[in-house]
Amino acid sequence: MNRVANCVGLVTLATLAVLGHTQHDGQKEDCAAQPYQSGASMLQSSAQAGGIFRSCDPAPAQEGLSLVDYHIESTLRSSRAFSSLHEVVGVGGVVMISLERRPERFNHTSRKLAQIGIVPHRLMATDGTCASSKQLSQGCLLEEDEGTPGWCLAQREKFLSEGGARNKEGTGCQSKIEQAIADSHRRALELAQDRDHEWTAIFEDDSVPVRPKRWNRAFQRAWARVPPTAKVVRLSWCMIAKNPTEATVQTLTDVGDFRLTQWTGFGSDYKAGGCTGAYVVHRSVIPELLALFPCCCAVDCCFEHDLFNRQELESGQTKGEQILVSLDAWGSNVDVGNDEHVRPQFMGIMKQDRGALKSTRI
Repeated sequence: MNRVANCVGLVTLATLAVLGHTQHDGQKEDCAAQPYQSGASMLQSSAQAGGIFRSCDPAPAQEGLSLVDYHIESTLRSSRAFSSLHEVVGVGGVVMISLERRPERFNHTSRKLAQIGIVPHRLMATDGTCASSKQLSQGCLLEEDEGTPGWCLAQREKFLSEGGARNKEGTGCQSKIEQAIADSHRRALELAQDRDHEWTAIFEDDSVPVRPKRWNRAFQRAWARVPPTAKVVRLSWCMIAKNPTEATVQTLTDVGDFRLTQWTGFGSDYKAGGCTGAYVVHRSVIPELLALFPCCCAVDCCFEHDLFNRQELESGQTKGEQILVSLDAWGSNVDVGNDEHVRPQFMGIMKQDRGALKSTRI
């Protein structure tokens, strides 16, 4: 077992230069020299029918956390700006999930985040093009695999027989890419669990700030009003609706540029909504989030239906109403999508940089 693409270098966020290459088996790989990364892939080989299958399962993300934090702290000290988000999550507390073979995405988004004083810790994403089935199945089971639909349905029936306190939505992920995204978030949560700080931010690598010039001050004001019961604070999310006015977002607190909401849905029905572009998670809820894996649908579906939309028997509220708070910039909802009937409405104080970066979900 040999480590590949271990291209950690001492560069500042201002340069983000691509400094080196790593070779294996005659193939040359470009890799960004970043001192802020963990979970690099481990090249593994195993014999299978028809030849040798080579997987790129990630190394434990917890390796080298102190070194990552040291370099991020050095960069923050030399920076003119220090984001109010780092005041919440600490040094190394903004974990960005990013494919090892796509350094340009991390570089692009890092430059955008640097404008508001955020230095991300790059967590190498599980790669659906080469990760082993065993690795991918830790995040989500593949629907086309024999036994997956039956297992998922059996779990749902079991939970219903126990009173419906838990749920298992879906009959499996639709692709290896969906599996990989779910496993990447699972690994990011494991990393967050091992940190010393109470809060950790988890970003996907196309998440950039809304209104960057006013972002830090607005976030600081908003965070001061986050209720103590909140355990997951979304900075970006989406609602699937036929038109922009169909979804209901109730304002809990208005702090000027940003607002806090603890209730989203349609009519009188609470629905947490999906998308996992950016969120902040408290250590106390991480065991409950990790218990959702392996998922039986995409990770945002899994979070929404298996946790947030779940009805709590004693209180009569959903779990989301108890532990989930979302931060939104006024007027941030954008009606996007190719389907003219059902379109996701994106909301939050972070947004997907769709103009510069294509989705890696397809």
